[in-house]
Amino acid sequence: VRDKQVWVAGDLTYASYTDGRETSYLNCADSIGGFAVTRDGQRAVLGGRDHLLRTVEKQNVLSQLATGGGVTVVEPYTAPFAGALGQQGEEVFMYGTDTGEIGLVRFAPGGAGELELLWALRDEGESAVNCMVAYELSKDGINDIIVGRDDGRLQIFRPAGDPTRPAEAESK
Repeated sequence: VRDKQVWVAGDLTYASYTDGRETSYLNCADSIGGFAVTRDGQRAVLGGRDHLLRTVEKQNVLSQLATGGGVTVVEPYTAPFAGALGQQGEEVFMYGTDTGEIGLVRFAPGGAGELELLWALRDEGESAVNCMVAYELSKDGINDIIVGRDDGRLQIFRPAGDPTRPAEAESK
């Protein structure tokens, strides 16, 4: 929910509403595991149990990107790290899967809505990702990625010198 806009997803359906009026609707072929919306509210990134991330604008699927498992979580990855990846204000998203993979994607340059994979890491134990959040824990000006897994582990990934190759900082 943001101001007068609402975005919702059910098992197979995604919709958005502005001032109580439907502005977007999409039926998916497989279950939606998670979704996130761009800052302007015009596009959404849907994560499917069919191992795909989809960019959606209104009723149109603009692009698809394969993942290493069924997507369980999609969250925005916000500044300050996002600005370091490219142009100021670009949209960057994190995702997690039921096979334990986590990754970072962004909209490819050109504005067509195509997703570009920045990196993906597989979990050796293949424990599903239940939740993710970007938060600046280390006080170094770069957001850390906090991951909660199905086996009870909480992991913290820190994009150290190279922001496209995060290192696991802690696992409990």
